[in-house]
Amino acid sequence: MSYLGAKGLKQDHGPNSSLGNLAESSSLSGLPIDDSDPQIKQARAHQKENVLPRRERTETGSWSKLELGEPGGELFPVWSTTPYDLTGFGLGVAMYFQVLQILALVFFFCGLMQSQTINYYKSAAYSDGQSGVPFLLRGSAICTRTGMVCLDAQCSQVDSVNLCQLHQMQAWFDLSMTILLLILIAIISVVQNNVSAAMDESVQTAQDYSV
Repeated sequence: MSYLGAKGLKQDHGPNSSLGNLAESSSLSGLPIDDSDPQIKQARAHQKENVLPRRERTETGSWSKLELGEPGGELFPVWSTTPYDLTGFGLGVAMYFQVLQILALVFFFCGLMQSQTINYYKSAAYSDGQSGVPFLLRGSAICTRTGMVCLDAQCSQVDSVNLCQLHQMQAWFDLSMTILLLILIAIISVVQNNVSAAMDESVQTAQDYSV
């Protein structure tokens, strides 16, 4: 049991009393009851036109974010929107998406550098094609080629050992990718500072006019 409103209307949560209580509450308040089906298309159109963020092109040719509920403009496209177009949401939001773009580019080049190593790990020359290894782990350094070795002179104790051989080429690829990643991180930090300063200058806030 619960009580709603200043009139003390009692609401019963039973299966057949919700509609009756709604009608009683609406009749006492003088409001008509709209029991028609929800207008899904109108609701989505209202969301698209008044709720979702929209942008418009300024006189300088750049894009600016419209205020909530302001008519006109267009939605922010997914693929062509740049971090500079998102400065209306705040500098942090724009920098977040810029870092995502940079990291995607960095990891793409890292994946290209490791493609030869992945193919070698999947080949029969390394681990007999990695039979029995899950699909998502194939191409990693998992070794399924093992052998038995003696742990003492009498060979009373034995253990298994990996027989997979790592070539010098894979070591050079790993070392080169690590060096490249460190260099790119240093470059990203410098570029990010410059871009953040440029974005901050393009956004006018109340602090810019304070003394």
